[in-house]
Amino acid sequence: MRQKRGPYATAHRRSETSRKPLAVRTEKSTPAATRAREEWAKNQLTITAYHEAGHAVVLWHRAKFYGLSIPDAVIGEIRISVPRKYFGEWGRVALNNIALCANKERAYSLACSVAGGPIAEHRFLRRTGQDARPLEAFLADIPNNTPPSEAIPNDLDRLSQHASAADTAETEIIRYTSDLIGIPSIWRAVEGLAAALLRKRTISGREACKIIEFSIYDA
Repeated sequence: MRQKRGPYATAHRRSETSRKPLAVRTEKSTPAATRAREEWAKNQLTITAYHEAGHAVVLWHRAKFYGLSIPDAVIGEIRISVPRKYFGEWGRVALNNIALCANKERAYSLACSVAGGPIAEHRFLRRTGQDARPLEAFLADIPNNTPPSEAIPNDLDRLSQHASAADTAETEIIRYTSDLIGIPSIWRAVEGLAAALLRKRTISGREACKIIEFSIYDA
């Protein structure tokens, strides 16, 4: 059963029909088409794990070092799954006990966390040879990968909202977050959390914080 939403959450949906291999798009059910669909879904789930891990790790960093709150009091349940509907939800990071945009520092932290998802996703895709585009081009394509009928805003919409509340340019937030995720210890945390999500599919906020801290300090 789908968990009840917290006061705020980042949700990750995909719309990539044009990028699906022909064997996946075909309506004819064959063993080859089935294998192609399974491989495509597995890859999308891996991408989603990195995306959600990026959101969570950046939020953990901002919470721990910039006074947003205690990390495991902010980060709620993180989960990934293959949706029943094609336009369904692939992943979510729930945020707890947080007043949205209550002050500029908090809004800045939330903006960085929102940016962390697609930036981590882009880094993973580049490192695995799946997308060679620069970050700017990748981010510009986000609206095309979100169904226009969805009531939940995409990452760019949320980034714009929080950046405006923080009185900070979106480009500055993207640059800061990209530099942060590029730090080896932070990227280890993204990889560690993504791997745990792929194993368990659902992780509590407290467990996520332990994984992040172990990856940064003990790995």
